[in-house]
Amino acid sequence: MSPIAPELLALVMEDWAIWVRYLAASGTPEAADARHPALARDRARHDALELAIGDKLATDPDNRKRFKAAFWPPASPPDPHALWDGQRVQWRPVRRTGRDAPAAPDEVAPR
Repeated sequence: MSPIAPELLALVMEDWAIWVRYLAASGTPEAADARHPALARDRARHDALELAIGDKLATDPDNRKRFKAAFWPPASPPDPHALWDGQRVQWRPVRRTGRDAPAAPDEVAPR
C-alpha cells in the first residue's frame, strides 16, 4: 500500500458511492439502462472520475508498505438484503527479513 492525497481519496470514495448505487439498483427498472459500473444517471460523472483518478492508485515503489489481511465472519448473521455481509478484516504490517523479502506476519485473533 502507498499513501494517497486526501483529494484523490475523495475522488475514489465518490466513485465508490457510484458503484454502491449501481449494486443497490440491481433488479430495479433503473438498472435496465445501467452499464457496469454505473447507473445511467451516474455514467458521465463516473467517466470523469475514472479519467481524474487514472493510474494514481498504483503503489509507489519508493513509498509503500506491505500488509497481510486476516478475515473473520460477521459477528451476527448477515442481512441478505445488505450490500455488505458484515465480514471483518484486520490489516497487519508484514515484517521484513531483507530487502523486499516479506516474512509471515504475526498471527492475531479478531477483537
